[in-house]
Amino acid sequence: MLVVNGALVTLGEDKRIIADGALRMEGMRIMDLGSSAELRARYPEELCLDAEGMLVMPGMICAHTHLDAPFARGLKRSQAEKTQTTRDLRWELDVALGYEDIRYSTLASCITAIRHGTTTLFGQHSSPRAVPYSLDAVAEATLQAGLRACLSYEVSDHLSVANGRQGIEENARFAKRIKGEPLLAASMGLQASVTLSDGTLSAAVGTAALSNVGFHVHVAADSADVRDCLARYGLCPAERFRKRGVLRPRTIAADCVHISPAEMDLLRESRAWVVHNPRVNASEGTGLAPVPEMLKHGLRVCLGSDIFPSNMFHEMQAAYLLHKQRGAPNALPEDGIAQIALQNNGRWPRAFAATSWESSPRGHWRMSSWSPIPAPRRSPRITWPRIWCQGRMRFAWIQLSLEGGCSCGMALY
Repeated sequence: MLVVNGALVTLGEDKRIIADGALRMEGMRIMDLGSSAELRARYPEELCLDAEGMLVMPGMICAHTHLDAPFARGLKRSQAEKTQTTRDLRWELDVALGYEDIRYSTLASCITAIRHGTTTLFGQHSSPRAVPYSLDAVAEATLQAGLRACLSYEVSDHLSVANGRQGIEENARFAKRIKGEPLLAASMGLQASVTLSDGTLSAAVGTAALSNVGFHVHVAADSADVRDCLARYGLCPAERFRKRGVLRPRTIAADCVHISPAEMDLLRESRAWVVHNPRVNASEGTGLAPVPEMLKHGLRVCLGSDIFPSNMFHEMQAAYLLHKQRGAPNALPEDGIAQIALQNNGRWPRAFAATSWESSPRGHWRMSSWSPIPAPRRSPRITWPRIWCQGRMRFAWIQLSLEGGCSCGMALY
């Protein structure tokens, strides 16, 4: 099938706009792209889908999310517990989840992701009272939605050490079950350091090696996690995870709000991938990840949404605005946002080529309605998509997000 007559935006490292663009789909793969005239001539017998007046763009990638998050929306902190955090409330929710709850909350998250043009999810899941086969319920929903997902159970000793070992076993079972499934991958999920004993960490590392999977772990999201780790082990969370063998090239280190320059060096040396979640940083009020400093240290930083809907344009906007509040208006400029949200998020899934996902590009793309916005007067012939794709997005991508350009079109797979 050909998709023709659209404004084709490639994003990623190869930033191009083809004004009257087209792409060719074969099964689940994008096999060719170019101008509409070129592809029509090259494939005269192909069925054509007219995308006139639409942007045709790659599906966005969310590098860290919790797919049971819809049930957490609207939860209210107890008046008696002034220090109660969103994570405390989520723990109460996680304990209450059953298998039907898991499936329907995941479906709700997937629908929201599709509406906002996100087609690949790196998700953690937790349901301490329903651990065995819980990832199957999550995977059933992501497959029904047609999304690509790397899933993990969030191992924790919060309920008990035995429950933590159940989580490890669930990750290993799921990784074995999905081998060969083109839309699914697995990793070893880990909660924060404060909830993990040395024995559980050792078991998780050994099982991950046998299962040939990476890690998906929360690192220093809260200063309380850092204080606990220093008091009990004499190490900061990143140091402890590095010592235990968790930080590796196929590791997602989510949050990293309270880390030192020395820990940044450890993360860089281990070649782990740091995931920034700006909206949840603002919501929790526990700090803002030092992303500009991480980029200067050469860390590979990606963008996630955590418990918020997987609208990556809103996460880009939040990151752009929040880092200005640190007193440096250009602390995280537009090209920095493009690097973490488009280039790094696009590179990260290829780290899973050794598991179920194949390294060649899959056919995840979307069409969205748009209206050209006049460019600066000195360039009257260049409309905003060209400015946006070159990384000088300043207000262009904010305009796209607020107009709902990613949510009012179609998501096709």
